[in-house]
Formats: sequence, structure tokens, C-alpha cells
Amino acid sequence: MRNMYGKMRNKTVEKPDKVKNNKRGFTLVELTIVMAILAIVTGITVSFSVLMKDVTADNRDEYEFLEQNTELKDAICAWVAENDVEGSKFTANGDTLTVTFENSEKKMTLRLSNGRLYYSDYEQQKNIVLETDLDEIDQMIFSVKGGQKLLRCGTNHKNDEGKTVITNAFVISLRLGTMIQEGPNET
Repeated sequence: MRNMYGKMRNKTVEKPDKVKNNKRGFTLVELTIVMAILAIVTGITVSFSVLMKDVTADNRDEYEFLEQNTELKDAICAWVAENDVEGSKFTANGDTLTVTFENSEKKMTLRLSNGRLYYSDYEQQKNIVLETDLDEIDQMIFSVKGGQKLLRCGTNHKNDEGKTVITNAFVISLRLGTMIQEGPNET
């Protein structure tokens, strides 16, 4: 080992007087190929980001529609539960839900109009059920399902051309009242 250490210690590193410059620059063809590849990757990235912008806008519309549907469902369920008493009769007629009460002239109507959910009582005083705008919900249709105890509420969102692009539905069950269909039973 000592012998090996001694040999290593006695060796000196020789430095060349002139550093040989064997390095060459990139050729014009190589630079052109790299620039073409970068242009293709940039084009793909830009077109993908434009495509994703449209997808996120569609998803945002759908999310807002479903969020407003949840608010609408909660409000309608609360209104139905409040009026679902013995002798109450709910009438589904397209976009209007009406409740009448046995042995009473009292009549209440629930309807979506101009992005707001309204109910009117027998004196035709209009009251807002929801303070939130429901501008994503373009149509609400009530129909009777499963005999006289289930109410189906379907909602639609239409695009700028008037074509329905998103639909949702929920069902509300009556406990004490009865349900009848007036007009077409749309599903």
C-alpha cells in the first residue's frame, strides 16, 4: 500500500499548453429542426388550452345548473312539506304546482318565472320562495308518478340555440296529501 501511495504522490498532472478546440457549433439544419419541433409543441399546447377552455366553460354551466337544482329541490321540498297536510290535494299542470285544501277556499300555486321561484296564495299575493337567481334553469315541469303520492320535477337548461343540453329530475313523496295530474303528463 505504501508503494501505491508513493506512486500516486509522485505523479503530476500534465497541463497542455494549448487547449485543442474540437467543439463545433450547431448547424443551420439542426437549429431549424429544433425550431420546427418547438413550433409543433407550442401549436399543440395552444390548441389544447383553447379546447380545454370550452370544456371548462361547459362544465361550469353544468355545475351551476346542478347547484341551482339542489337549491330548487330544497325549496320545493320545504314548500310541499309545509302544505302536505290531511286533505290537501296537489295538482301538477306542466310548470305549475297547485295545492288546495279540503273544506277551504285556500289555494296556493308554485311556479318558476324569470329565474325566480314564486308561490301565490289564494289572495294572489306573490311571494318569492328563493332569493337566489335560478337563471340556469330554463324550464321546470311537474308530473305525477307512482299513483297519487309521487311528484316528479324535471328541469332543463337550454343553450343559446334553444336546444336542451342539460336535464335533471327529482322526485318528492307526499305523506298525507294526494296528487293529481292536470294537462299532459310530461316525463
